[in-house]
Amino acid sequence: MIGAEFKPLANIINPLGQRLHNIGVRINSASSELFQIGTLNSEINQQQDQIIKLQQQLVDQQLLELENKQLREELGFIKQSDFSFIPADVINNHPDQSRRMIRINLGSDDGVETDMSVVSRGVLVGVIDDVSSSYSRVVLVNDIDFRALVDVGELDGVLRGYPGGGLVVDRLLANNDIAPGDLVYTNGRDGIHPRGLLVGAINSINSESGDIFSSATIEYALPSQRLTSVLVIHE
Repeated sequence: MIGAEFKPLANIINPLGQRLHNIGVRINSASSELFQIGTLNSEINQQQDQIIKLQQQLVDQQLLELENKQLREELGFIKQSDFSFIPADVINNHPDQSRRMIRINLGSDDGVETDMSVVSRGVLVGVIDDVSSSYSRVVLVNDIDFRALVDVGELDGVLRGYPGGGLVVDRLLANNDIAPGDLVYTNGRDGIHPRGLLVGAINSINSESGDIFSSATIEYALPSQRLTSVLVIHE
């Protein structure tokens, strides 16, 4: 009789115990899954770190190859040129993104002066506009304040940069025989840049009927890649 009295209680306790047991199993299973997820996340993070390191190594290798290529081309230009040069490394770009400037690691202690031309592989890069004892700032050809006298075939004009980093030659006599593809060189008549430095090629010509002068946009001769070294012309 006593067992019969407690049988309903057992009927309550046993299912409750089974449910608690099931909950415990699920908790253990969830804990195991969380551990596995944590391990997986750790492995993913390690793989991501390895990928980042490999990507950085690839970038470093590409920069090294670019620097070597530029140096080989600079040496070829030096051997063929009659100019005197001061080789310089590019330190950084000017922080003001509205201007087109770079800084080099040479200054007055190295013989660098303002208004010296800066080239790379025979192409005009810009002009020295500010000099300290150890560093110098270069205004690039596509800066809005840059100016140089140039020749396009038999015509002379004024090279300048314009907002956005483009190049244009102004004050070309209209109705003359110039065409896209014609090369643009410095003519030396501004007293700053020596004659014969390549700038680029005519891209398009802009003129209106009856105008005395026309202008032309220029395709710059240097590849659109980071400059790592330049030559300062020291005549």
